[in-house]
Amino acid sequence: MFTLFHHPFCPHSRFVRLALGEYGLDLRLVDERAWERREAFLALNPAGTTPVLISEGRPAIPGAGIIAEYLDETHGAAMKQRRLLPSAMGERIEVRRLMAWFNEKFFEEVSNPLVTERIYKRFMSEQDGGGAPAMDVIRAAKANVRYHLAYIGWLAQTRNFLAGDQLTYADLAAAAHLSAIDYLGDVPWVEDEAAKAALVHEARALGFDCVGVTDPGAIADAAKHFRNFLDAGAHGDMDWLAAHPERRADPRVLWAGARSVIMLGVNYGPDENPLAILEQRTRGAISVYAQGDDYHDLIKKRLKALARWLVATSGAEVKVFVDTAAVMEKPLAQAAGLGWQGKHTNLVSREFGSWLFLGAIFTTADLPRDESEVDHCGSCQACLDICPTAAFPAPYQLDARRCISYLTIESKGPIPHEFRKAIGNRIYGCDDCLAICPWNKFAQAGREAKLAARDELRAPDLAELARLDDAAFRARFTKSPVKRIGRDRFIRNVLIAIGNSNDKGFSVEAERLVDDDSALVRGAAAWALSQLTEPEEFAARAAKALGVELDETVRAEWQVADNVGNHTS
Repeated sequence: MFTLFHHPFCPHSRFVRLALGEYGLDLRLVDERAWERREAFLALNPAGTTPVLISEGRPAIPGAGIIAEYLDETHGAAMKQRRLLPSAMGERIEVRRLMAWFNEKFFEEVSNPLVTERIYKRFMSEQDGGGAPAMDVIRAAKANVRYHLAYIGWLAQTRNFLAGDQLTYADLAAAAHLSAIDYLGDVPWVEDEAAKAALVHEARALGFDCVGVTDPGAIADAAKHFRNFLDAGAHGDMDWLAAHPERRADPRVLWAGARSVIMLGVNYGPDENPLAILEQRTRGAISVYAQGDDYHDLIKKRLKALARWLVATSGAEVKVFVDTAAVMEKPLAQAAGLGWQGKHTNLVSREFGSWLFLGAIFTTADLPRDESEVDHCGSCQACLDICPTAAFPAPYQLDARRCISYLTIESKGPIPHEFRKAIGNRIYGCDDCLAICPWNKFAQAGREAKLAARDELRAPDLAELARLDDAAFRARFTKSPVKRIGRDRFIRNVLIAIGNSNDKGFSVEAERLVDDDSALVRGAAAWALSQLTEPEEFAARAAKALGVELDETVRAEWQVADNVGNHTS
């Protein structure tokens, strides 16, 4: 157990607390007002400054630099690749130099005068130097902040040991000093284009293709449209959308401390026309975004890496989101300049067309804003005209209940009869409105290998998919977004595609699934058979099934299909 004599706002104490946290060491904190010059504290450190670290059975260890060296000597090797002071001599020198720059020069010219004047003097007696803050000292320190931030931005772009691939003591020193003065509101992030440039540089280095910053209060109009969407019931069974709508309407309700929203995009442009597969009726069409690994996992890792960098370089607080929280990513992305919401309500980019995965970082850092993108759709309505199910009642409005992506992914029950023929061979999602957009002529294939289409998911054979049991389904769709809907809903979709195939040879697959354990699958199998068999043959098969089927939804499928008589001839 270590004991640390510190002050909560002392930048050097903050640095040591961060280091001890990275080492995972147990710690007892003792608040110390160094200006009171207690005899017991002076016996530990005659210099009378914090921090001082006490390790049982060892002499007191004073000062941030000495403590850092002690921790590396005693615990650094055990950190292996996470060592805060690298093993190579040249790298250790560079980290020490950067750490000393913050703990000495930045401390002397910025953090110490601001913390002393704004905080310490409130608690000091007049004899100890307390009293009103010296405004000339504060003005000088705030002026120093600006050119020091520019230097920090340059360091972040040119030195791998500050905001680099590996966390170092230099990062902790930056975080300690910047967080202390940011708490006081003295870091002019919104004025510092160098800090913004460093953010963009780091984001692109991590694999993001575009980045923009907007104000948390920038989407008031989108909030109104979202409420209208909910009031119309257009969200269908997606109850999670209707939960806490006020959080989606205003990011500041989700997190009151957010000063900036950083929106980031990753291009997942396909290397072939997504509409071509629709002509291969014996093959299944899987949405482009789901043909590779699940983007949530990939993008969240990158967001967290960028967020850690931002914390280390600015001391700001952060929260990351990627399609899993009450965040309206597309309106925020438009406000941040990444693109605009087209008439199909999806984001369109002049550089990447319709193919961007989005993620968001909310932060307490007040960063320079980007200009919002304007609508470039003009009179074009290709996305509206191509929709097989007329899911757009008007431009910029979506009725999810009619959308094939909703029907094949979000809908848990039988797909309504009125949409089944229009679904065609789409077995997971639909790309029609995205793929037809003229702005895709400027798009380019995605460069992330993990998001690239797997060969087995480009045009999978429907018969092969229909034979998947639960274990085989999970194995085939490991790390895929498809896995989340489960085997039964997926086979339901496959059977709808089989029914639309006009290939009577597929009837054997539907016949086999009539006896499936899942009522959802059995009902879809009944419909598929109704499309692939002659009326007399189907009527006989329906009579046999109705004699043993107990589930009312499945019985209804047999009865409706038989009564409608919409079989092949």
